[in-house]
Amino acid sequence: MNDLNDLNNRNDLNDLNNLSDLSEATVSAADSAAAPVLPTYDVVRAALTSTFRIPEDELSPDVTLERLELDSLALAELVLVLEERLGVKVDGEHATRTTTLAEVTAHLDELRTAGARR
Repeated sequence: MNDLNDLNNRNDLNDLNNLSDLSEATVSAADSAAAPVLPTYDVVRAALTSTFRIPEDELSPDVTLERLELDSLALAELVLVLEERLGVKVDGEHATRTTTLAEVTAHLDELRTAGARR
C-alpha cells in the first residue's frame, strides 16, 4: 500500500512539475511577444492629454511647451512621465518652455534609437 501511495505522490509531483514548466513557457512566450511600439509623437501627445489634461485639439508638432502653459514643475513632471513611458533618460534641456513638440519628439526618437542599438 505504501508503494502505491509513493507512486501516486510521484505522479502528482510530476504533474505539478509539468504544469510549472507549462506556466513558465507561457509566461516566457508572453514576455517575448513584442508589444507594439507606438510612434514617439503619439506617446508625447498621450502624456500631455492624460497627465496634464491638455485637449488634443491644442496639440500640434509646432506648438511650444510654453504655449501649452506648462511651468517648470510641469516640465519636470513631463520629463519623468516620458522617461517612464519610453524607458529613456531625457536631458531637461530638451524640454524647455520654448521647445516645440516636434523638437521633443525628435530628441526622444534619438534616445529610443540609441537605446535600441545597445
